[in-house]
Amino acid sequence: MHNSASSRAANTNQGGLSASVKRYGILALLGAGIFLLSIVALHVMSSGIDWTNGYVSDLANEPHGWVFGFGAFVHGWGNLALAFGLFYALPSGRLRNWGACFFGLAAIGIILTGLLPIDPPGVTTASFSGSLHRPVSSAAFGFEIIALFIFSAVFSYSKEPCWQRLKTISWALSVAAALAIVWFVFADQSGIAVGLAERAALVVLMLWELLVIFQLIRPVDRLDKST
Repeated sequence: MHNSASSRAANTNQGGLSASVKRYGILALLGAGIFLLSIVALHVMSSGIDWTNGYVSDLANEPHGWVFGFGAFVHGWGNLALAFGLFYALPSGRLRNWGACFFGLAAIGIILTGLLPIDPPGVTTASFSGSLHRPVSSAAFGFEIIALFIFSAVFSYSKEPCWQRLKTISWALSVAAALAIVWFVFADQSGIAVGLAERAALVVLMLWELLVIFQLIRPVDRLDKST
């Protein structure tokens, strides 16, 4: 009798946790979707965008540039929700905690990036916003790369099949993102194809985010199992 009651209570708690994780996933999907839509909309509305050499952040200086700032701001909050979703969805442990922490810091960096637009090209004296934009966005990139590698390790060690299935593609995307960031750094120093390199890094990071988001919002077999 006691074991049956304990089992029902555990299942109730798991069901509540499952619903909470799914909500975080939906918020993360909303944030990522709005960000992607903002970038697409600006590329459609602004014909003079240089995909190869223009920074993605330069979209903030285009007509209707506020759309980019809004998209980045919402994306940051969505990624913060994703950090919480992964924290509650993954088995407890030090690696999980560090992964969620670094991903959360990256999310805060994205929020600040949306609030601190880059200076327009050709400006000789950096504004307060422009002087903070580059280090904040660089930190966000770095923290997210670290988080991806940590979560890939968590997926590898997890005994839950749903996370095990993601380990190979997560490692592949983590390595691809790291290589893209290295390319971006060299491109930034040389001034050659910096926009293309930054867009490549963003695409890989967004692919990882969407992969994990869909795992959070899909029918949850890891938490709703009967015990």
